[in-house]
Amino acid sequence: MVLLKKSIKSRNGNVSIVLVMSIMLVSVVILASKMLFTEFSMLRTEIKYRQISSMAADIITCALAHEKESGQELTKYEFVEGDLKPGVMPLYISVTPTFNKDLAIRLLEVKVTDNDQFNTILRQLKQTYDNELYNQGKSYALISSGNIEGGTAALEDLLYTSNSGAKFPEYNVEAFAGWSPITVFPSSSDMKTNGLDSRLYLNLSNNFTLAENTHVKGDGILVFKYATTFKANSSFDDRVVIFSNSALTLENGVKLKNVLLICNGTLKIGSNCQINGVVFAKNTVKIGDDFTLTHNPKVLDAFQGSIYNL
Repeated sequence: MVLLKKSIKSRNGNVSIVLVMSIMLVSVVILASKMLFTEFSMLRTEIKYRQISSMAADIITCALAHEKESGQELTKYEFVEGDLKPGVMPLYISVTPTFNKDLAIRLLEVKVTDNDQFNTILRQLKQTYDNELYNQGKSYALISSGNIEGGTAALEDLLYTSNSGAKFPEYNVEAFAGWSPITVFPSSSDMKTNGLDSRLYLNLSNNFTLAENTHVKGDGILVFKYATTFKANSSFDDRVVIFSNSALTLENGVKLKNVLLICNGTLKIGSNCQINGVVFAKNTVKIGDDFTLTHNPKVLDAFQGSIYNL
């Protein structure tokens, strides 16, 4: 009897151990399954994001190619439905151009959204320059409706004045607000370090100074509401479009290597400055010694901004 009781107790102990180990094993399996499921869900989400992002990039690239090939901008809202595979997940795709005729701006937006409201939004901005501006700029490098002080002999046939029929293009710089997602205008050091990224940059709040010997690379549209100074021996090395609503001062040795410059205020150009492009000046232009102006009508071609993710 004693031996029987000991045997039963031993068996009960073994059963308990097996039961505990089984429970632990099941728990490990459940935990591993949850981890695997979480990892799979994350991977699935990442793949979906990449697919939607890639699709949005392809669509906006095709839309821009269509504009270029046809020579016409998209003029209407386009909306289509598609499927994302595997799984045949429905997608909602919109292609929306928005225009500002006064600024000659077209903003193209492509949005791709799924049933989970997961979306990618891409935008691209383009600015064109109207016939009146283009026709003057293709023939002359400096179009002025104000006085010219100094340096006129060096301009020769590059100068077109209001006495000859020159007309200054009117732009309201405050109207640019809302057309750029960049809320902070880059500092002089930021421009030197990072350059420009083919975007619209707005400074509508204060004066701006580009530091001495600062060389800025990259394309961009720069809008200045208040007085602006480019200090000595600074330069913009690539294509820029500059709208200056107030006084603009180019100190000695400044180089604008590929520029369309539209200045409402007084334009002061220091000694040994170089400008390659087209300049429109509404008020007085003061020109220093040894100024070099090279006519480059290609700056009047449409400015095509980079594609960016909103």
